[in-house]
Amino acid sequence: MAERIVSPGVFTNEVDQSFLAGGVAQIGAAIVGSTVKGPALIPTQITSFGDFEQIFGSYTDESYVPFVVNDYLRNGNVITVTRLLYEDGYSIPNGALAVVAKSASIQRVTHLLHPTDAVLGVGSVVNANYFEAALINNNSSGSFEIKVSGSFATDTNVPGFSAFLAGNGASVSASIVSTDNTYITKTYGRSPKSLDYPVYVQYEDKNASTLFNNLGDVTISLEQSAAYSFVQDFKTANTPFITSQKIGSTAKNLFKIHTLSHGTSVSS
Repeated sequence: MAERIVSPGVFTNEVDQSFLAGGVAQIGAAIVGSTVKGPALIPTQITSFGDFEQIFGSYTDESYVPFVVNDYLRNGNVITVTRLLYEDGYSIPNGALAVVAKSASIQRVTHLLHPTDAVLGVGSVVNANYFEAALINNNSSGSFEIKVSGSFATDTNVPGFSAFLAGNGASVSASIVSTDNTYITKTYGRSPKSLDYPVYVQYEDKNASTLFNNLGDVTISLEQSAAYSFVQDFKTANTPFITSQKIGSTAKNLFKIHTLSHGTSVSS
């Protein structure tokens, strides 16, 4: 800054404005909620819905976030999105059913059945008995009859739900052969929001039937998980420690690999 005398008693000062103070970055509206994929708990600026779909995924029945972002960006030019994940978890006694195929020395869990959204434990609570009386009959050649039964209750507050197609104790024909019309996944589906049956397929092994040389020798059984629990909050994925070769009888921990992205469809 230079000072110059213009006339007696009049001075001018030159202010150097070549280095302007940084302004506050524009963040637009801020929205917090669940999305299909993307970085969790990290505020991320989005300038177009295309960017949002690439980073966080597209529309989903589980969240209003994509709708809000798309509507806002029609008139705004930036929005900050923070993805949340579900917390606290749950436990369902006798609520997970494992379909097990066995022949000679080969035994395989082919499917895992989980309660749908319209199902609650006995007494209309979550952490109570569900399908403790479930069973399988006529279990030969990869085909069987399954009865999902127990003291479970139904939640009539679930939108669109009135009653199941096959209710408590009803017989359903099923198969572990993926090409059969009665393949169990074709019947129960993969959606937890299904309103047709009290269970959906949470896990499947489509190729399980090919492990057996003769399906005629295969028997199917149903195993219940007495304590099926997902009670931990979200944690970023990482590998176990990579260890050194043993020096004497001891191996040392060297390093582990952590994920840089939270992946897709992460909910717990």
